[in-house]
Amino acid sequence: MAFDVVLVDASVLTMNVRQPRAEAVGITGDRIEAVGKNVDIKGGIGPNTRVFALRGATVLPGFIDNHTHFLHTGLSLISVNLVDTEDISDVLRNVKEAASYHPVGTLIRGYGYDEQKFPQQKPPTKKELDAVAPNHLVWLNRVDYHSSVINTRLLQVLAIPPGTDGLEKDERGVPNGVLRAEADQVARSFIANHLDPGVRKHALEMASQFAVTKGITTVSALEGGDDFGVEEVKLLLADKQGVSLRIEVFYQTTDVDRVLELGLERIGGCILLDGSLGSRTAALSAPYSDDDDNNGILYFTQEELNQFVLAAHRAGLQIAAHAIGDRAIEQLLNAYELAQKLSPRSDPRHRVEHFELPTDRQIVRAKRLGLILSMQPTFEFYWGGLDNLYGQRLGEERINRSNPLREIFDAGVMVAGGSDASVTPMNPMYGIHSAINHPNPMQQTSLVEALRMFTINGAYALGVEKERGSIEVGKAADLVVLEENPLRIAPQRIKDIQVTMTFIAGMLVYPDRTWKRGV
Repeated sequence: MAFDVVLVDASVLTMNVRQPRAEAVGITGDRIEAVGKNVDIKGGIGPNTRVFALRGATVLPGFIDNHTHFLHTGLSLISVNLVDTEDISDVLRNVKEAASYHPVGTLIRGYGYDEQKFPQQKPPTKKELDAVAPNHLVWLNRVDYHSSVINTRLLQVLAIPPGTDGLEKDERGVPNGVLRAEADQVARSFIANHLDPGVRKHALEMASQFAVTKGITTVSALEGGDDFGVEEVKLLLADKQGVSLRIEVFYQTTDVDRVLELGLERIGGCILLDGSLGSRTAALSAPYSDDDDNNGILYFTQEELNQFVLAAHRAGLQIAAHAIGDRAIEQLLNAYELAQKLSPRSDPRHRVEHFELPTDRQIVRAKRLGLILSMQPTFEFYWGGLDNLYGQRLGEERINRSNPLREIFDAGVMVAGGSDASVTPMNPMYGIHSAINHPNPMQQTSLVEALRMFTINGAYALGVEKERGSIEVGKAADLVVLEENPLRIAPQRIKDIQVTMTFIAGMLVYPDRTWKRGV
């Protein structure tokens, strides 16, 4: 019987240790039916077979991005883009332009500013936003999503109590529009609860379309929260069949019963145990190098976290929680250890999201517990190194401990790769590049290790390694075609490799569904 689709004359990197390389792939229906040499696969070409003659292009398993805030990524694609702003004046110019076409009284959303790039080393104030958008509600997200800045009109609508943690004030004791920690969460809750359903749906479509252009075939969508976001989760569950992308939903709540009612097998994602290094809210054991009176924030007590983790663990759920600093990581490891002691499970595959600044002992404990570390190597590309943001926040000694990938791999801990989109771009080639070009040479991975983070390891982190993550007979025909072979170019060029085709379940979903037949 002839194949439905074949890819021939390729350099196939399978991520299957039993057959690491091949020249061609044969697909029947939505499954891989054969992997091998050109001569063997070409023998299965029939009159109706779609043939992709790749002329030496590289084929990999479809990429898996294990940490995205998917709807927020879509929202960022249809909102004011502040990623490339380099001065407060750039931010204000973008907001003013948005105010010219947004109806009066509506919300202007902005994403991606980073005040560390500004000469002023601070975000704009509410007064500055008022001057360019006096008749709108303005909400601008910092690049790490752990702080934001709003204008006076939105501040009045939110009515945040004066003593709320993270409500920044000027020298007169008046809120200046910058929100962190609890105050920032108040704003996010309000925005989520007042977001038009049509906007949510459009955001999902935009994020899905963008993902496949980067070779992504599966995403972990970390959505919702305790006080808001159930509508986001319901939308994803209802509409994910309407897009070709495979979407694995993590509901970011501590409400175990609600997750079970929705029929989900996982709970959490960015359940925040601490904040971020950029916003100086990640919980560290010693103060920040550029803020001697601050060592970050813990959002849970150990008892509160223990209760949640034990309940979710006993319910048979896979748990994921955000822990960046060593104090937060310690809390989560303690909770996982207690749950496993009180209610042993053979393979719970619980996760730590980020795991950016662990101690040596915490890495050993993570291995002993069989945890999955869902990490974002691209953070090092953007902020790593002594002369960059991490160096400012952590100092010369601790900077060598940030995202210690080499040490983690050597310890045998399972690491899955993600982008934390839209904190960093949803682009696995950036993550792969960042892992092998870590600014600390002692923490660099091999290329194969980096590729596995975004393929077979990513599948393992979702419990679908028998279904996806490698090019093997019987697995889903999720494939990505790259214009260059990452094994054959300089490591510094990995990030520049372009995706030319993406297949999901045997269907060409990028760039389009048409192709001239020929071998």
